[in-house]
Amino acid sequence: MPYPAFSLEQMDNERKYYGDNPINKKEVLLHMPTETLSMINHYLYKGKETFSSGFRVLIAGGGTGNSVVFIAEQLRHTDAEIVYLDFSHASMVVAQERADIRQLQNIKWVNDKIENIHLLDLGKFDFIDCSGVLHHLPDPDRGLEILGGSLTEQGGMAVMVYGRYGRTGLYQIQDLVRLINGDEDHLEMVDEIRNVKNLIRSLSSKPFGFQSFMRRFSFRDFQTDIFYETLTEPKQLFSGSVYNHEVYDRFCHSQDRAFSVPELDEWATQAGLHFVDFSFKRDKYLLSVQNLGLEAGLGKTLNKLNVLENYAFAELFHGSFDNHNLYLSKQADSIADIEDIDNVLYFYGNPHKLGEKLGNDLIKVSEENPKIVSSLEFEISSSLNYGKFNISFPLTNQTKYFIGHLLEGKLSTGDMLREVEDKYKIGPELMLSELRDFYKNISQHDLLLLRDKTVEDIDVMRNSVLFRF
Repeated sequence: MPYPAFSLEQMDNERKYYGDNPINKKEVLLHMPTETLSMINHYLYKGKETFSSGFRVLIAGGGTGNSVVFIAEQLRHTDAEIVYLDFSHASMVVAQERADIRQLQNIKWVNDKIENIHLLDLGKFDFIDCSGVLHHLPDPDRGLEILGGSLTEQGGMAVMVYGRYGRTGLYQIQDLVRLINGDEDHLEMVDEIRNVKNLIRSLSSKPFGFQSFMRRFSFRDFQTDIFYETLTEPKQLFSGSVYNHEVYDRFCHSQDRAFSVPELDEWATQAGLHFVDFSFKRDKYLLSVQNLGLEAGLGKTLNKLNVLENYAFAELFHGSFDNHNLYLSKQADSIADIEDIDNVLYFYGNPHKLGEKLGNDLIKVSEENPKIVSSLEFEISSSLNYGKFNISFPLTNQTKYFIGHLLEGKLSTGDMLREVEDKYKIGPELMLSELRDFYKNISQHDLLLLRDKTVEDIDVMRNSVLFRF
């Protein structure tokens, strides 16, 4: 069974979009937010990776191809090699067709398991992507050890695994499903799915009701959820392959391990890897304790905790994280540094109307009012509705000298400091201090990233609006 499910309609849409000349498309059709070159360069290679010297990628558990085609498109004009690995031949066939539609020639296809990598002579990789796979292996610890051992000494990974606390209600439902389905070897998949849907409709009907059901089952937002609303409709017993594949994966999968934040760190350490940071913008925002609206006394206590301890607190505070998207690295320190003045600091994701809004607020800064806070609201451009997020930009008399450069994203910090000193006679120490404060105040949103001045901007998402203000 191909997974994630990919319908004939979706395949037709890709054919129509790319047409006969996919190589010259200005924008890719599919955006995988944790796998853009800008993000992985900033978080995994200190901003120094050029992606032009034999860069090697492994997509471990590539499924029907979302990650492999997105990364291959980004690296199309380099000498990079992408290796796709999946044990499902049916999934690989779908992924290959999607790659053919894009005329991608930089992918090597391997139909095998993660556990067999050491037998396949695939070599070492600079970057490994493994999304939604390791938590389903019989031994996730061994799986991560194998992938960690397949990295170069400077290599890094993007991983998605299930989150423990946000899946509490789901695991209760899985236990109920096992009691109903019994020995699933005696049931066809269609019968297992029918039992799940009948069970969910019973749980969400009177005397319980849909809202009560969602409160115990989906901690993110129980006001609305299209997946579960469809699941409780009597007429929607079978709603197409994409929907049924998701029902089966959530409720009927025989192997499933979830992680808390501390468990993620322990898991990485035992595999010889370092936890870098969470990679999904929405989750990083929610996991930042400064965004929790805590009483002042609690905030002071949390200031004594390290980064991971703060993340662990926020995870428990929300109780809603049903998956974790994160970066891991062989390096203890892989994130690009604002103190490295050879780096270019730039606004990522072509933030719509940000320059205009900051410009309007900068007018309010004066000698009498030398520091203000520009409080703005933004949305993440996505097929999913993540809602609106608040962000505060600290603006001073010096901000006007560097904000245009950050929006343009061409000058290194060193070159920018020299230009400001030559033109406006402002010392580099003061400007760097202002720039550092500006960056650190908003860095958890991933609006500002860093790359070395020698690294060409080849990110295919640079023309796409990822943030709307």
